Parts: sequence; structure tokens; C-alpha cells
Amino acid sequence: MYVPALRHLLEKYTVPEESNSLKLKAQCLLACGGYVEAAYIGYPNGFWWNVLVASSTSIAGKLVTANIPVNVGGSVHDCKFVISDGQKQYGLVACDQGEAESGWLTGAANSAKQLESEYRTHRTAFIVREIKGAFPKSLPGTKVRLIVGTDVAAVTDGFVAAMTN
Repeated sequence: MYVPALRHLLEKYTVPEESNSLKLKAQCLLACGGYVEAAYIGYPNGFWWNVLVASSTSIAGKLVTANIPVNVGGSVHDCKFVISDGQKQYGLVACDQGEAESGWLTGAANSAKQLESEYRTHRTAFIVREIKGAFPKSLPGTKVRLIVGTDVAAVTDGFVAAMTN
């Protein structure tokens, strides 16, 4: 029997080295619901996984909630995460692709509002890897920052700034 998740685990697994980030990564894996869900967002070394780990580290928090709907096309779309520093919760909505047109921006704003409402986040950001067209700094009708980019460090810096400033 062929089990894709098992094959992926066996090919990608490395014995973890003792480090300060090992516990944080384990908490992120647990919040994602398991290996399959985490692999979908890039575990152990993909873009979204690195953004979550780096953002949690920078905020001195941990990932407490992850909602990862599987898209048959394989792209990340409307994945929702909550990072808590123990006092405040910060929301992150992730999408691989977007469009700077009214319908998409309204849908993105509604998704972010839903996350804010469900988890009472202090602040929320919507991160998109690639977007077509000129986009606003914030989603329409919200204070939700729209962050666009493919560089993990730049996206993380933008997210942390939006959450803490």
C-alpha cells in the first residue's frame, strides 16, 4: 500500500537537534493538527512553515490555532492561524495567490473579520505570496494589513510590525 504522507515523512525527516526552537516547532506541528496538515503548508522547510515559526519566535509567542483547509490544486488558500504571546492573540490568514480586485479583496476582508471575531485577535494580517494588480495596504473596511511577498524574512518582519506597532 502506498501512503504519500508516510513516504514524505521518511524522505524529509531528520533527527532534530536540541535547540531553543525545537519546542516551538513541536507546538506549531501540534497546532496544525498533525504531520499531513503541516506538510501541506510546507513543513519542515517550506515558505508558510518558516513564516509561522519565525513569526512566533519574533512575537515571543506560540501558534495556538491553525485552520488548514486542503485545496485540491495544492496551493495554500485561506489558511488561518493564531499566535499568542500569552496576553494577546494575533491572527494571520495565508494565501498563495490573490487579485487586487474588488471581489477578491472583499472575500479576503470577510475571511480576516471571521478570524478576528472567532478568536478575538488583537490584530490580524492577511499575507499573500503573489497578487495581481496594485493592492491597498489594508483590506477594505478593516484595519487588517495586507502583506505581499515571497521572502520569508520580509514577510515575517511585515507581520510582526503590523502586530506589535
